[in-house]
Amino acid sequence: MKPMVCLKCGCSDIRRSKRRGAIEWILKRFFIVPWRCVRCDRRFLFHFRHTKLRESEQHFPSLLDEVPVMLWMSGTDARCVFFNKPWLDFTGLSQKEQLEQDWVARVHPDDRERCVDQYLAAFKSREKFTLEYWLMRKDGAFRWLLHNGSPRYGADGAFLGYIGNRVDLTDRKDAEEKLRTASAKLINAQETERYHIGQRLHDDLAQRITAVSIGLTGLSQKYDGNANLAPDFDDLHRQASAICKDVVQFSYRLRPATVECLGLPAALRDLCRHATNHERIVVFAQNGNLPRLPQHVSVSLHRIAQEALRNALTHSGATSIQVQLTASPTTVRLSVKDNGCGFVTGSITKHGFGLSGMSERMRNSGGRFSITSKPGRGTSVTATLPLMQSVEAVSR
Repeated sequence: MKPMVCLKCGCSDIRRSKRRGAIEWILKRFFIVPWRCVRCDRRFLFHFRHTKLRESEQHFPSLLDEVPVMLWMSGTDARCVFFNKPWLDFTGLSQKEQLEQDWVARVHPDDRERCVDQYLAAFKSREKFTLEYWLMRKDGAFRWLLHNGSPRYGADGAFLGYIGNRVDLTDRKDAEEKLRTASAKLINAQETERYHIGQRLHDDLAQRITAVSIGLTGLSQKYDGNANLAPDFDDLHRQASAICKDVVQFSYRLRPATVECLGLPAALRDLCRHATNHERIVVFAQNGNLPRLPQHVSVSLHRIAQEALRNALTHSGATSIQVQLTASPTTVRLSVKDNGCGFVTGSITKHGFGLSGMSERMRNSGGRFSITSKPGRGTSVTATLPLMQSVEAVSR
């Protein structure tokens, strides 16, 4: 709406009349507001809705400046026509300087082309968009920003341009990175402690139990003629052998020595062989040639296969489980599928340490983790890892 101008003297200083009287009272009853020219005291009459509209337009820019978020508006030509005060404070530019540079001038060169292409594509199709990029602050530091935009339309449905906001995500990104680092350190510490405990169980406790078993065998031979003691010796020998076997298996779960010695495929094949019994069959399959992976990546994939198998054996009631390792030029993929009872994935609101641990391992390795399941149709656990990233880690 154009600014009001007095037709008599040309003055633009038009203010609401504060005179109170019978005429003013009647005008107010009909929602008519009197105005007057400051210079010549000429009076004007406007309907209340026009007055409110004008006041809203006058206060709108100052209202946007008070919002604690960086806001922007563009015209129909995709160029920005307005930036609010928080935006200008972030860049250290005036409104005129910012309009001349537009919003892409300070975007990091590595992100600029991608952001401009996505912005123009969304503008052309009149769709909402979301961008993330590095932007230079007024002190020269680059900050990680989330940039949102939505099309805006007039009362008649005509396209007017876009309106949107920007949010500084740098502090949140830094906190997430610190959390990932702490999580990775915790997992590594757990793995180191598991390795030491498994080694002690295998090299110390299992050997001592084996010695006890051998001693019992010798003692039973010494009292071979005593028919009353022979069954007791045999029973103690069987118990000692069973305990030794359990300790060795527990040591193997804590310290996957096969991964270290023979590599991930051989370790997964051995894991499936140990899990197979008369109630179920666990099959391992490998597609593609897998290059040498970093030790922590191989251990992470092996741990995920262990946990997925344990869940399937404990909860699914499956009779067939397939562990598949697939390698492509760009990714390595581990999947564990069973034909068990399945479940509704959304029904599990709280994940146990097993599921969260699997997901955290993949996140720390730069991969993806997913679970798909349906009641009566089994469960599939998938872990995918970028192969180039893993191979580069080995080459270093």
